[in-house]
Amino acid sequence: MMIPLVWGPEQFRAYLNVFHNIDLEKYLDTFFNRDLIIMSPRTALMSKSDVDGDLAPSMILNEQGQVLAKQFVNRTTPPEELQWLHEYGEKEYSSDLKLKIDGKHVYTLYTISNKFDITGAKADNYPQFLLNSAIAKSNIGSATIDCWIIKLLFQCYNSLYDQNKGRVFDNDGNEIGRMRFKLSQKESNYLAHVYTRLVQERVVEGIKHQSGGSTAFQIYFLKEITNAKNIELVKHQLEHDFKVPVTMISKLLEVIEYCNFDKGLLIACQNFISKYNKGKLPKDPVPLEQWETFIQKSTFFGLLVKKLFDINERIAELKNQKRLNSSTSLDLSGSDFLQTQNSTGSELDFDLGEFEGLDF
Repeated sequence: MMIPLVWGPEQFRAYLNVFHNIDLEKYLDTFFNRDLIIMSPRTALMSKSDVDGDLAPSMILNEQGQVLAKQFVNRTTPPEELQWLHEYGEKEYSSDLKLKIDGKHVYTLYTISNKFDITGAKADNYPQFLLNSAIAKSNIGSATIDCWIIKLLFQCYNSLYDQNKGRVFDNDGNEIGRMRFKLSQKESNYLAHVYTRLVQERVVEGIKHQSGGSTAFQIYFLKEITNAKNIELVKHQLEHDFKVPVTMISKLLEVIEYCNFDKGLLIACQNFISKYNKGKLPKDPVPLEQWETFIQKSTFFGLLVKKLFDINERIAELKNQKRLNSSTSLDLSGSDFLQTQNSTGSELDFDLGEFEGLDF
């Protein structure tokens, strides 16, 4: 695993001078370019960027973080994921050979119709290709968020297993079944990689390599993957195309199906990320209201946003207090009159002072 380290100008200057006999100042004004970052191509590849203008941002650690990075030993990334990352990078570099960078370029021209077939019988036409690409591109955002959500599902599933001792209850609290397993940390890491790879190779890369418009991508979304009309195809692809053991396929799909079943836990996890990552509130607040506190306490992402969660909870408490302190329904001259005030006759203001000192 490669860990990006940051050089200051002095280190870079010394490296160029010792190994390449280059004086940095002859090629670069270090004062006016003091905010410039020179990045290795491999750093870009590690972030899965295609480097055409939307380079994924790279986190730069401070001095203490740089020391810790040098001492870091990766013990959680599955070997299958490390191998996949290596092969991905090599595949990106192999494009030089395919394009014959050092020789004469060779192109193949194809002739297709530029007229859209409204019957759909002839899919190989230029407007249809454009339409498929546009639909696929719009799906990438949702699919990428699902790569976050899958980790939340694993953590929530395991927390529910511990909390209920493996039992499953209906809405009335009656025991109706058992959870058949609890995921180990190793299994959780591996299955998260499997689903991420599925999204990368079937959705993200699928913009250029798959046909069928939105129907070719929807089956890999968490809300669709266990649908009866999709599940057998997904199982077959995971087993034969991705070489995932059958037992692990069963565990992945069973966790997803359980979170779909258990009172909207999957929807609540989606809403939780939308709320705390983008500030977007759900149209239907019920699933998130039921699971929000549980998700915050049970997941790593919930831990990261705890201060925002605490502020949100406190505001809700103050609103509830305002409602309780308000007097209502005075009957004047035979008419209902609604008066909203607290017991002292003044509006209840939030004490923003209690939020001072919170660093978020």
